[in-house]
Amino acid sequence: TRLLELLVNEGRENVRLHQQGIYTSHEKSRGFFCYIDHYTHSLRLWQMLQELNIGYSGNILSHFWADSNPPVIQNNWKEAAYSIKTNTLEDMLTSIAQINSRMPMIKSIRGPYDSPYMWLQDTLALASMYKADFIVYNGTPGCRNTWGMVKLLAQDTEKAGFPTHIMYADAFDDRVQSWDATRDRFEEFLRVRRLI
Repeated sequence: TRLLELLVNEGRENVRLHQQGIYTSHEKSRGFFCYIDHYTHSLRLWQMLQELNIGYSGNILSHFWADSNPPVIQNNWKEAAYSIKTNTLEDMLTSIAQINSRMPMIKSIRGPYDSPYMWLQDTLALASMYKADFIVYNGTPGCRNTWGMVKLLAQDTEKAGFPTHIMYADAFDDRVQSWDATRDRFEEFLRVRRLI
């Protein structure tokens, strides 16, 4: 609890000072990762983003859909959200079921990507809310559901005005594509799209 309190206090102080979360305090572009990040050795993704002065606004896994969540309120998506009720045992069980059915990967990536309250709508709402300059897809070959529709998703996010980069690396295994190749392709995307 103490650690979380310290993080909240530091975040509030940064907001008060209009200071961004990157060390340089000079954000060139802001990205939203519409699926997962790159989790292999040494936190290289975040080191690279920091070196390039790219702001990171999270990924789809870092967002939950409580009825108090800003995108739920802004877009009036109450039926897509969960609420916690503790009046009766039945209310509590229903709340737990709602929470479980609305966890990020279950809610957003369980069927057609462009259905209401699914991956496309969630991605566009979050990228807009965070004022992202671009969207990045990074996944793992083990998730055939996202790989099977990512190009369609990218076409739609591009149409919505968000330059979109598909990382062909595996989020967990550098054997699929080396980090050097992943970084080169990402930097090329940023340069070609004039994001840095």
